[in-house]
Amino acid sequence: MPIRPGDRVLFYIDPKRRFVQVIREGGILGTDKGFVRHEEVIGREIGEFVTTSKGVRVRLLRPLPVDFLASMRRATQVIYPKDVSLITYLAGVAEGSRVLEGGVGTGHVTAVLAYLVGDNGKVYAVDIDEAKLRKAAENLERLGLAKRVVFVKRDIREGVDERDFDASILDIPDPWNAVKAVYDSLKSGSPLVAFLPTVNQVEKTVASMQGLFVDIHVYEVLLREYIVSREGTRPSPRMTGHTGYIVFGRKILP
Repeated sequence: MPIRPGDRVLFYIDPKRRFVQVIREGGILGTDKGFVRHEEVIGREIGEFVTTSKGVRVRLLRPLPVDFLASMRRATQVIYPKDVSLITYLAGVAEGSRVLEGGVGTGHVTAVLAYLVGDNGKVYAVDIDEAKLRKAAENLERLGLAKRVVFVKRDIREGVDERDFDASILDIPDPWNAVKAVYDSLKSGSPLVAFLPTVNQVEKTVASMQGLFVDIHVYEVLLREYIVSREGTRPSPRMTGHTGYIVFGRKILP
């Protein structure tokens, strides 16, 4: 199907130069390798290439969640894709899900959640920092996903008015202080998933979940890429090792 205005497209130059944009009349992609006008893209097929003003080839691809991070302007440290993938898998986020997110940061996890819930779902992104909410909203607008998100300036530890969420994801320094509030907002049996950088935080969070959640697990994701060539295949010298811990549990009734 030809690319049309309103479509999300990944402009791929190389592994370090990948840009997700929503195609618009008059739009333009500017890079250090030259620029591409969106008019040159409209009507082309995914998989084709265009050339920049400097003659560099740019492949037109359908963007995946893994591409969102590279296209974002970061305001904070982000959760790595290896962790986001397990978090969203454990949370069971799918088309039509209603997800409560506490701690928005740059909006990377928010974008992946918005992508997964589709037009029939909704993400409630809660943060106490207005600047972070604004930056996240800008990033999601650029990705064409903002309509699937409700940005709420509030302390997640004090709870939210909405109820019956299908899942909740926490990325705040003290999730143990938000567990009860999140519990009250979740459907029975629904998961809470928290991302934490230290073991001490994990211990406090798990302790606060006892009696409210079951099937509690703690995970760490280690990811290593391989370099493949005819001369020889070997592990990449750079490995994304420890980045944080993922705590999972399912809400139960008293």
